[in-house]
Amino acid sequence: MGTKSRWSWSRTDSRVLELGLGLATLLVGVFGVLLPVLGVIGLMDPADTRAVETEVATRVPDAVTDSLASSAQGDTLTLTGTHHADLVIADPSLGQRLLLVLPELVGSVLLVLILLLVFQIARTLRGGDVFAPRNIRRLSVIGVTLLVLAVLDPLLVAFTNQMLVNGTVAAEHVLLSVTFTGEFVLLAFLILALSEAFRRGAKLRADTEGLV
Repeated sequence: MGTKSRWSWSRTDSRVLELGLGLATLLVGVFGVLLPVLGVIGLMDPADTRAVETEVATRVPDAVTDSLASSAQGDTLTLTGTHHADLVIADPSLGQRLLLVLPELVGSVLLVLILLLVFQIARTLRGGDVFAPRNIRRLSVIGVTLLVLAVLDPLLVAFTNQMLVNGTVAAEHVLLSVTFTGEFVLLAFLILALSEAFRRGAKLRADTEGLV
């Protein structure tokens, strides 16, 4: 009579998970933080395009490009598209380069923080102590960080869009719109609920150990 093998979490599984999380953190750090910063300070080609929302289609005809001169800085802005358009800034200044990457930069920094916390949680799987108090705190921080990201990112996009077109003819076409992503908010509350479940599990374990 054959025996049925039972899968269990091993140290190899933990190391594979940690390697994957470490690689993900490295990629986000390089492509989401380091490269944009290098572009801002001029060591790489800077970002010069931002996707924006425009008013009615008749204001910016399809496949037609309007060159819009900035009255403040003399830069050339190009707005192409209908409803969802590309705002292109030729030879952006230092401030404009920072505005162009600011939402992505802040979002990537917060994502790196989340990945680092998940990595630390994964490391506790080696000892099998998932309900450790430090993991409960980490889950709470992850949930709050996701909530901040869900709210802050759309606000930063709207703010930087307005700053980029302020004082130009493009300001008449670009809408001030804020679109929140409900999925991130839902995920944040699910993680906060998981953190509370971990807290109750740790308390129940402590109470059980006290009875032995």
